[in-house]
Amino acid sequence: MSNLDSGNRNVGRDPTEGVGGAMLGIGALGLLSFFAYSAAAVFAASVIAGAAVILVIALTAIIAAVVYRKQRRVTVSLVLLGLSALWAALGGIIVFKTHSLAFTPTAWVLNALFAAALLSVWSTINALLKALAALFAFALFIATVVLPRPLGGDGPLDTAEEWSIDVEVKDDHGEPLQSALVFCGAVTKWDYGLKLDEALIRKTDRHGRIPTWKFKEDPRFKIVICDASKNANDGNAGYPPVSQLVVSIAGGGEYKLDFALVENPHPDIAFLELDLSGDYKQPWFTLQFELWAGEDSAQPFQTKAWNELRESGFAIPAATATQDLRLRYHYEGPGGEGLVPPYNEFRTIHLGAIEPGTRKRLSLQIPDRDR
Repeated sequence: MSNLDSGNRNVGRDPTEGVGGAMLGIGALGLLSFFAYSAAAVFAASVIAGAAVILVIALTAIIAAVVYRKQRRVTVSLVLLGLSALWAALGGIIVFKTHSLAFTPTAWVLNALFAAALLSVWSTINALLKALAALFAFALFIATVVLPRPLGGDGPLDTAEEWSIDVEVKDDHGEPLQSALVFCGAVTKWDYGLKLDEALIRKTDRHGRIPTWKFKEDPRFKIVICDASKNANDGNAGYPPVSQLVVSIAGGGEYKLDFALVENPHPDIAFLELDLSGDYKQPWFTLQFELWAGEDSAQPFQTKAWNELRESGFAIPAATATQDLRLRYHYEGPGGEGLVPPYNEFRTIHLGAIEPGTRKRLSLQIPDRDR
């Protein structure tokens, strides 16, 4: 009778029960492997981001266990905690493998999910978990704002913005400063200087401006540093560099920077700066400048061709600058269309004395056929 009852009990057992459990175990193992593969992709791009993913998953699991032990049922809080952990676990696949979403918006979604889950369980967890969770949420937010985006983290909804900076440089008299050297670049807040690439330096035009400086940078807490200066030559005593900062937490944007550079003192020298315009830039011209001092001078004390005056001028010693100065030029260029003699032009411009330590600017239209 005992054997009969034992046989009857075995008749009702589902023969597929063991197979189902094995398949469930294999599925769980496969899911864990998938999550591990995703986390590994984040670690490969950034150790910090990978560590953050592991901490999010671990912290949400601990909080979920505490909440479930108290409530004994599935609540909205548990769902939010699960979504936070799931989003963190899938981040590597979403961002670095399929590029379905860029790193920055993915990180902000994780911040929002974790903050919402934390708020929903705030009254349930103890003080220690509150402190740990709040500190980690704050650290996660700061890291998203400050740290550089990992390589390969581009994709749809990328919040990287373009910087657009207009720079205008003037001297200490408010006059546009031509040929000033300008360089702009982005650095993170903990950098102490700007890595200068001479190939990227731009020079201001005759209006003291450069073409709009445009570049694209990761939208984190970036500081754009723009430096402006001018090297000394025969036209100036040099303008020491001046730096200006543009700070943007969100990154990017359009900005306007105005520089006012102060020239180095030059009490023993006066400068003559020429602003030249006209047709003389053609390759078949002759354009020679002579600087004369005094009525009785037998020869000029300085002579320069126009190409020597590019971005430069005449540096005149103080003893000579106080005399009666004259500028004479000789221009020779094409006389017109066809086979016609070259056009010659001689002009003498009276300058007078130039006070040492100052400069005189002279605008010339060459050739001046109307005179």
